[in-house]
Amino acid sequence: MSVKLMAKAWEMDLSQGEKLVLLALCDHANDDGVCYPSQEYLAQKCSMSPRSLIDQINKLKKYGILTAERRQKSGGRLANLYVINLDNFSQSANSAPAKSACENSAHAESAPTNVQITAELPAKSAPSFKEEPSKNHQLEPSIRTIN
Repeated sequence: MSVKLMAKAWEMDLSQGEKLVLLALCDHANDDGVCYPSQEYLAQKCSMSPRSLIDQINKLKKYGILTAERRQKSGGRLANLYVINLDNFSQSANSAPAKSACENSAHAESAPTNVQITAELPAKSAPSFKEEPSKNHQLEPSIRTIN
């Protein structure tokens, strides 16, 4: 796990899916950004379908912060080798992360940005306890035994 890469990844301006996949990759990477988790494992870890994972990986590759290379492991199996380089991040204007529902709503655009609360709640409306409430409870027998 590369804490150095994870700390940088948290600060990046990415969509939720992109950031989640990037953080999962950083969780497996060494400080040089090299890791090789399976796509099946990453999809499960990120709680997304394999197709969604591949889409997110392709976006990260498009931004220049991820490269993937198919390698043959011993026994003839294929595996992906990922290299993360967060310093290469470039996000084109056409692929800006999706805004949240709150940012997209017309209400958010017309809402005042500088709101000051002037009303105060009256102090008398709050209950006053001289002791902790649970200590001055007297339990009444409410359960009857059946013989």
